[in-house]
Amino acid sequence: MEEPKNDYCAVCDDGGNLIVCDGCDNSYHPECLSPPLTEIPDGKWFCPKCQRFRGENGHHGIMKNGILSSPPIMSP
Repeated sequence: MEEPKNDYCAVCDDGGNLIVCDGCDNSYHPECLSPPLTEIPDGKWFCPKCQRFRGENGHHGIMKNGILSSPPIMSP
């Protein structure tokens, strides 16, 4: 039986303390990311691959260190 993809880091292929992307099944050690995450973010987190995909497809939001936030709503 094959183990789930998110049991191993997509960069180094080791298990351990991993953060799982909210956009796909990939997971990463915080220290394997570039730049490394110094803390686990609150809310949704997207891996570098998903950040590029979402940005290229006109997603309305701001990505900073893999954390998605919505732009402020402007009143008329």
